[in-house]
Amino acid sequence: MAKYKALFINFYGTLAWEDENILQIVFRNIQVNSRRACSLQEIGTYWWQSLSRLLLESYGSAYQSQRQLAWECLAETLIYFDSFSRPDDLLALQYANWEQPNLYEDARRFVEQARQAYPVYILSNTDRADIEAALRLHALQVDGVVTSEDVRAYKPRPEMFRCALEQFGVKREEVLHIGDSLSGDVGGATNVGIDTVWLNRKNKLGSFPHTRFICSDLLQLTSYLFQA
Repeated sequence: MAKYKALFINFYGTLAWEDENILQIVFRNIQVNSRRACSLQEIGTYWWQSLSRLLLESYGSAYQSQRQLAWECLAETLIYFDSFSRPDDLLALQYANWEQPNLYEDARRFVEQARQAYPVYILSNTDRADIEAALRLHALQVDGVVTSEDVRAYKPRPEMFRCALEQFGVKREEVLHIGDSLSGDVGGATNVGIDTVWLNRKNKLGSFPHTRFICSDLLQLTSYLFQA
C-alpha cells in the first residue's frame, strides 16, 4: 500500500461501539410511555428517518451540533408517538455512551500497528468534546481529529473530507478512508475522490463498486494494508 501516505478513519461504529443497545432502551421507554399502540420497529424507523433528515439539513448557517440534533430528533419522536417519556433522562443515556463508548477488541491494535506506517486521522460525525472524552478515556493516540462540529457539516457531505485533506497536508489520491457506513464513509469519501475501505462488521447486505476493500474486522484490514 505504498501509494497511501495517510489513513482517515471513522470512530463510532468503526473503532468504538455505536449506541444501538442504548437506543433499544430509549425506544422501549418511548413504547411503554406511549398513549398509542406502536412497535419498537416503528419507533426505531421513525427515529432514524427523523435523524437522517436533520443530518442532511444541518450544514453551514443551519448547522446544529450532534447533541442538538439528538434532542430535536427525540422530541419529534415523542410527539409523533404521543409518549410522555422524559427526554432529558433518555438523552443522558446517549450522551454518556458518546463520551464513554466501548472500543472494539481490534481497534487499539489496529491503530497502533497502522501508525507505525501511516499517520492516522479520525473523521467523525460527532461533537468535539464527546470524541475527545472518548479518546482520553481509552488513551487512544491518533495524529489528528476532524469532527462535524469543526466543519459545521456531517458526512456524507464533502466538507469534513476536504477540511482533513487541507489541514493534514495530503492529497486525495494519497489517502485511504476506513468506515462502517456505506453512505457516510464510503459514499462521502468516494465523492471527494478518496479511496475507501468498507468495514462491514455486521455482515450487512450491500455493495459499493468503488470501494477498494471490504472486511468484517480490522485485523483483515491490517493484512490488506501490509501485504507485500
